Amino acid sequence: MIDPATDYPKVRALSASIIEIDYGPNGQVTLEAIRSAHLRHKALGLEGRQGVLVRADDVIRADQDAERFCASQAVQDVTLAVAIVAKSFVARHLGRMYLWMFKPPYPSRLFADSDEALRWLEFMVDKIRSRETQ
Repeated sequence: MIDPATDYPKVRALSASIIEIDYGPNGQVTLEAIRSAHLRHKALGLEGRQGVLVRADDVIRADQDAERFCASQAVQDVTLAVAIVAKSFVARHLGRMYLWMFKPPYPSRLFADSDEALRWLEFMVDKIRSRETQ
């Protein structure tokens, strides 16, 4: 059984509509890590799709297979929008390149500040959900 409190990466619900994925000090996101985060997200048992706050402070590389999995229908089925927090200059620069090259199939944005990222994510979740209910 998955233990979301102790296994890598850390995944927790911040609310019924937003989850947090924390990659900690790991410099590389692999397909295995993305799949693990996806399983932990689903194990939270939340209804529908959520906004995802990704803490990637020290991430400087993501495998191409990991990038492809992020665009998969399985991930899209549980993801409304993604806010990526990268505090270091190098991580932010690589994050901008990643978003420019990868172009995720859901709203995605890079931030240096966690609070700003969370505010944007809450706004996007509300906007998308209100559009879906119209």
